[in-house]
Amino acid sequence: MELTNHINVGNRVILYSLDTIPQNKKIAIYGSGKIGKGFKHYLEDNRSDLVVSYFIDSFNRGYKYGIEVINIHDINEYQHLFDLIIVASSEWNEIEDSLKMSNISHSIISNELLYGTLDIGSLGNFKFDYVDRINIIKRLKLVESFFVDTHKYYFSVLSDLRILENESSIFDFLKSMKEKSKVPYLEYLDSDFKGDAILEGGVSDGYDSVNFYNFFNNSNIRVFGFEPFIEAFEASMNMPLLIKKGMKVFPFALWNKDIDLYFHKNEVSASTSSVVRFDFETNISEYTVVKGLKIDSFVKENQINSVCLLKLDIEGAEMEALEGAKEMIKFFKPQLAISIYHKKEHLYEIPELLKELHPGYKFKLGFYTCTFIDTILYAIP
Repeated sequence: MELTNHINVGNRVILYSLDTIPQNKKIAIYGSGKIGKGFKHYLEDNRSDLVVSYFIDSFNRGYKYGIEVINIHDINEYQHLFDLIIVASSEWNEIEDSLKMSNISHSIISNELLYGTLDIGSLGNFKFDYVDRINIIKRLKLVESFFVDTHKYYFSVLSDLRILENESSIFDFLKSMKEKSKVPYLEYLDSDFKGDAILEGGVSDGYDSVNFYNFFNNSNIRVFGFEPFIEAFEASMNMPLLIKKGMKVFPFALWNKDIDLYFHKNEVSASTSSVVRFDFETNISEYTVVKGLKIDSFVKENQINSVCLLKLDIEGAEMEALEGAKEMIKFFKPQLAISIYHKKEHLYEIPELLKELHPGYKFKLGFYTCTFIDTILYAIP
């Protein structure tokens, strides 16, 4: 069960490219969730000679996406039926430990390959083009100076992931950060920060919204949420509690203009749907229209007097939403928790913009999985 031209870090084999998999192999994907499913489709689209024979799961058995799911405890009965185990899960660190204990050969997909398997792969290449790197490195070095203490190093590791030709240094770093991490979007915030409103771009099922109400020491605080497709929120067990607390969720997309936007709706996970950046061949009839909204317009129309937090996790539209919130940020100088992993350009564009709007912002980074996914930029006034 070996890959050709693989990257080996100690006993860890990183699958950097599908080209390194020998032809006509039978694959077992460890991870039957969103990433595993995405990787299955990625293999089917890019390597038709490979066959996904099984999923492997740490807990479940049965069938998923039309393929048998093997429980890891039954692996010895099935090992002769496939050639390779490829781990496609954000929990690769725990899976790796389990497989090593059982002396089972495997590989782990790289962050770059993971990017290609998910919908965010439509937002551009994972790494910066070689011809652009000199200027990009200069900008990243300046942005690095905006971060405090050890977060300068954290930022350098994250930016190197998008610049360098291999990923060997990122795995141990992310594994160690996962072990130290706290609650996403709250890790470095001040619970006594003044402000009556939280603006939340990307509500999903409301899990983070509940955490916001529990975190801040202001009984009068209200969360205003924005989610273009609110099916997950309406079906969530969190909704009754949040509505009772006074939360309002609007089916709008945060943007830099008050205009209609076209979305490619993800029917499996609607909250991960993203704005379509049109080219001349795009057929707009294939997409869903959503009202785009500037935060500045919303704050003015709703007479919001103070904001203690702006949270954005909106599938690559973070920069546009911040451009539509310039006046609010300048005036209220709220705490910010912004997803910074969707587009490589966000590594420098977002901190540059925020520093321009409020030079007093200090930056920190939070890591909440063992991949680049869910990396959060905190801006603390």
